[in-house]
Amino acid sequence: MNERDPARSNLLLALLIVHMAASLWHHIHNGQFIDEYPNMPQGVPPRLSLAMAVAIWTVTSAIGLAGYYWVCNGRPLLGFGAMGLYAAYGLLAFTHYTLAPMSAHTLVQNATILGEGLTALLLLGTVMAFIAKDS
Repeated sequence: MNERDPARSNLLLALLIVHMAASLWHHIHNGQFIDEYPNMPQGVPPRLSLAMAVAIWTVTSAIGLAGYYWVCNGRPLLGFGAMGLYAAYGLLAFTHYTLAPMSAHTLVQNATILGEGLTALLLLGTVMAFIAKDS
């Protein structure tokens, strides 16, 4: 496999999968324990919150997967755009820290937030590197 060819990049696919997993973990945790996150909306039934979180994760992940598909099938501009958008959405995990400082979150909350945010940074950086290489 050639790491410089995005359609054959083990790195790009691995980062996409790792970010999807980290994002799923954060979405599920956030949905299940929304009342425990500082300054998040209160009173949302956990089942509804979890269903909404999983639905949002499914839609956003489909955008990331579609991007990878397009990159691998000769539509790199569209594909990298979709993957970049997906990674940028993952950076929104850090907005938890605009609502309350890191110290106000539990260890698991911080782990899910940082897991999604940092894997999003890695994916976005890799997408940007492939775009720069192709320019």
